[in-house]
Amino acid sequence: MNEAGPEFPATFDQEFVRQDGHHGYFGRNVLKGLVDGMEGFLEEKRRTPGFRSMGPVALGAFLWLDDPDLAACLARFSHICVVVSKQGRSKRDLEKLGKLKPLADGDNGMPASAFAELTDLDWRENSRAKVLGPGSSMSDPVIPPLRTIGFRRHPKGDMVPFLHTKIMLLGEMWWHDEDALGGVADVLGFRPERCGWAARTPRTGPGAAWSSGCGSTTRRPWKPRRHSWSS
Repeated sequence: MNEAGPEFPATFDQEFVRQDGHHGYFGRNVLKGLVDGMEGFLEEKRRTPGFRSMGPVALGAFLWLDDPDLAACLARFSHICVVVSKQGRSKRDLEKLGKLKPLADGDNGMPASAFAELTDLDWRENSRAKVLGPGSSMSDPVIPPLRTIGFRRHPKGDMVPFLHTKIMLLGEMWWHDEDALGGVADVLGFRPERCGWAARTPRTGPGAAWSSGCGSTTRRPWKPRRHSWSS
């Protein structure tokens, strides 16, 4: 115990190595383990980029993004999209939002065309869904680096569902000039490679870990549909 109050001893902090060779962390500053893993991934991709690489990608989901080291690390990825829980509109909340404006306004968003499930979607026009047909041109929207999801808690209101665990999926964007049938086409894809998380649970306390992933997403042929997403 110190003058500021009770705290965990330094022996509470532990680092371990998983069977797959990746590191895990337990203790007071597990977020540093998450950021260190992201920095290591960036360095790895700088040394040995994949075939026809368009740069490293980071996809994440957080309750909130208020760590400057994590935000700075995200800004160094070629493409990112981080989803956070909707925040309030108090003066303090707006000040927190203002600190994320440089990240939100960045030009390193995620091309929707890298994901087959998103190729039928487009931004709304005048708050209404676009109507697409056989003669419509195919758009290529970019998902902004920062988006919100869920419910906004009102002042002095009840708690609402929110994201808790910080989850990061790291990978690489790639391009190809042929489609699945060998025809000439501009194809983008996302290759997931590593998953990391940081969380606090009542039983185990705070922890973080990284693991390897595999698989890939590609773009499928476009089919006109009437879908949209809101900005």
